[in-house]
Amino acid sequence: MYRPKGSRNRATIMAKALCDSDAVDIVRAITAKAKRGEMVAARLVLDRLWPAPKGCTVTFPALAATDASGVVQAQAALLRCVAAGELTPDEAQAVSSMLSTQLRAIETADIDRRLAELEMRIIKK
Repeated sequence: MYRPKGSRNRATIMAKALCDSDAVDIVRAITAKAKRGEMVAARLVLDRLWPAPKGCTVTFPALAATDASGVVQAQAALLRCVAAGELTPDEAQAVSSMLSTQLRAIETADIDRRLAELEMRIIKK
C-alpha cells in the first residue's frame, strides 16, 4: 500500500517527536560526554559545528569555451595544470565535468540553429 505523496513514515514522525521533546537534553548529554573525552560524542559535536568543507575554489588559465574547439582547448589546459601539479586530478575532474556540460549545451544550441535553418529552407520552397 502506498502512502500519499508528502506524508511522513512512522520513523520520521517518531524522530520529530523525540526532537521536539528531548532535543535540549540530548544535546546537553552529548556535549557533556564530549567534554569528558568520549570521542564518538566529540565527533558528533564537532561534525555539526565544523562540517568538512565540500569543495574549494579552483583556478586555472581560462579559455573561451564558447564552441567545441574552445572546450577542447580548455580540457587540454586542465590536463596541463594537472601535469604541472597546479590542480589535483579530482579538481580537474570536477571542472572537466562542467566543461562536458558546456559542450552538450553548445551542441544542443548548434542542432537547434541548424534545425531552424532547415525548416526555413523547407518553408521557402
